Amino acid sequence: MYNKPSNSNNRGLRTRRGRRHKLRRLKHEHTIAFTVAIVSMILVVLFSQLLVHQLRRNQVNEAKHFAELQLQVVQERLRTSLLTQELFLRLFAENVSDHLERYDEISIAQLSDYPAQLTRYLESFSVLALSKEGIVSDVYPKFPNISAIGTSLTGMAWFSHVVDDLNSGDPVFIGPYRSPQGNLTVGSHAQVTQKTDDGDLVWGYASLGCDFRKLLEFTGATTLVDTYTIAVRALHPDATNSVVFGDSWIFSHDAIVKEFSYSHLNWSIGILPHHGWPQWTDSMIAIASFGVLLAILVALVGYWGSRYFLSIRRKAYSDGMTGVLNKTEFIKVLRTETRLCARNHTRFALALLDIDDFKHVNDMYGHLEGDRALLTLVNRISQTVRSDDMVCRFGGDEFIILFKHMEPDAAPRMAANRVFNTIGTLPLAIGTKTVQIKTSMGVAIYGIDGTDPDTLLKRADALLYKAKEQGKNKLVFSR
Repeated sequence: MYNKPSNSNNRGLRTRRGRRHKLRRLKHEHTIAFTVAIVSMILVVLFSQLLVHQLRRNQVNEAKHFAELQLQVVQERLRTSLLTQELFLRLFAENVSDHLERYDEISIAQLSDYPAQLTRYLESFSVLALSKEGIVSDVYPKFPNISAIGTSLTGMAWFSHVVDDLNSGDPVFIGPYRSPQGNLTVGSHAQVTQKTDDGDLVWGYASLGCDFRKLLEFTGATTLVDTYTIAVRALHPDATNSVVFGDSWIFSHDAIVKEFSYSHLNWSIGILPHHGWPQWTDSMIAIASFGVLLAILVALVGYWGSRYFLSIRRKAYSDGMTGVLNKTEFIKVLRTETRLCARNHTRFALALLDIDDFKHVNDMYGHLEGDRALLTLVNRISQTVRSDDMVCRFGGDEFIILFKHMEPDAAPRMAANRVFNTIGTLPLAIGTKTVQIKTSMGVAIYGIDGTDPDTLLKRADALLYKAKEQGKNKLVFSR
């Protein structure tokens, strides 16, 4: 049995419920607006960062492209120098072979004009030598320290790696290595043959050395050191040791490296700006700063814009005066609830109520006071129903309540009685007077009075009409 609470306690309880409901709604709207603002700000910041990243990448690519062009020039000139060295060595070896064919023997003194020619055409020329049967007998030009005399080429560690290429007749490059004069030298060696009655026999080897640093000067690598850090690495024929001109650390950093092989040497050329590739420029800093400011502005616009949109949306589905659902939105909710109940085999109740003789209130106190009375009445109803129940202004002084989840048979009657008694037991202040509001209510139950929205609405309206016929201030069920 329903126990009626005292008026003061009931009024305070409903006031607190109403405030909590309003606070929940405002908190929900604030959360949505705040989320939109944060997401908008993050998107703008990400976009500005992507723009800065793209700008930096373009500048880095441009700088790398320019450096790569410089490196390509160095590489081509180095190839040209090595090719020139090879051509002179071939010519020298052929002349030695021709001399041996005529005289059966040779001394380097007889070929003393070659160093002068080499110096004229090959500026990096350093040393020239002949080695009969692989033994170096003399070198040009003459220096006080002629440590190469008597040196066996065949005894060198690298010889076993290049002997097949030498015997095939192709010149072989080795080094860089230290020459007898102490210079860092790139050496090239070619086979010298002697024609005999038994055919061509290997007489020995011709060797030509070029100063490694002069070779790099010719390539233009040394002219780039004011802007770039450059390193040139040549791998020895034994593939275990290498000599590097410049700073070897750039090969393990973000340097542009070009590699190529020539004869028996593997070359690597690396180039890197002194201060690295472009990082932050003034334009990038300006874009990043503008992106942050724009993100803050977008966040503010997103927040207040979302609040405004939510308020407009709330007005679209709610009654302008009372704030509860309007009829159009309620019909949508009712159709959705009908489908859910059909799927889940649950039930709900529709309570259509009308304020008895409300026209007299408007006529006696005016429409403004009548509107205030309706607003007070709606607040009482909203505070009485559960949070998931729906209240709608159906038109004029008619309201409809959707009670959800009414599974027990007694639940619809208890819920409707609670609202009916709340309206009937609490006095309503209108102007300077207090009046007692009376209502008539008809309740239709899903599954008993119908299963589709139109049927349920018609049934609730018929039960409301029946309550009016019974003398008003009545609550009527179909059974």
